[in-house]
Amino acid sequence: DYIYFLDSDDWIDTVSFEKIIKELENDYKNGEKIDIVVGKEKAYSEFTKEEVLDERIPRELIGKVVSGKEYMIRSIRGKFWNVRLPIYLYSRKLLTDNGIYFPAGRKSNEDEVFSIDVFYHAEKLKITDEIFGYYRARSGSIMSVLNITHAEDIFENAKELIERYRNEKNSETKEIIFFFIHISFNVVESQYERQGPWRVSMDLALWIAIIQKCAMKGSSIDTLLGAISITLSCLKSAQCFDTLLGPCL
Repeated sequence: DYIYFLDSDDWIDTVSFEKIIKELENDYKNGEKIDIVVGKEKAYSEFTKEEVLDERIPRELIGKVVSGKEYMIRSIRGKFWNVRLPIYLYSRKLLTDNGIYFPAGRKSNEDEVFSIDVFYHAEKLKITDEIFGYYRARSGSIMSVLNITHAEDIFENAKELIERYRNEKNSETKEIIFFFIHISFNVVESQYERQGPWRVSMDLALWIAIIQKCAMKGSSIDTLLGAISITLSCLKSAQCFDTLLGPCL
């Protein structure tokens, strides 16, 4: 059995999806139990009515079977990592055997925490050239409009990742975790730069302003400390990250 995550405003390509399932059935008959399938998706714009296929995965990887950790490292270094869940198909057994559950109660960037757990435990990940479906780009979606609730979610995710980074011993795993922590910074930066009133440089002062707004909404002290930790760490390079963790947390 496999699990697929589909966003409410996206849709699947049934013909292509059936091909993926048949490939999995053939792999199983040949004794190959695939933990994760990586496919593609097309972005559909409500504004231009155009469809754009995401083809960032290098052609030489199509059809390959690698570990989940190897795929993450290669995609991060090769700059073709895609965190969107609808381009992946997950083995139910992989999730249940390792006690992996999707974070509940968060609306923004929760797939990053989930992805680290899943890919870390995946022994066999297969890369296919098939398309899972279509991603609808529209105004008003969670990822196109950032508010304080979303910022708090991002802070919460990154705070959890900072703690993992602090406790992790493996250098490659630390590289993966830091990558996702930095994404948290970049998401808030890019979204606020797209908002008219927030067209300012993303520096410590702006983060403090966001933290203050979170405080006005009654955020917990832990959430605010997490936000401050992200501010201090993500304004620095990965080389300075370990040094910063001591006074931050």
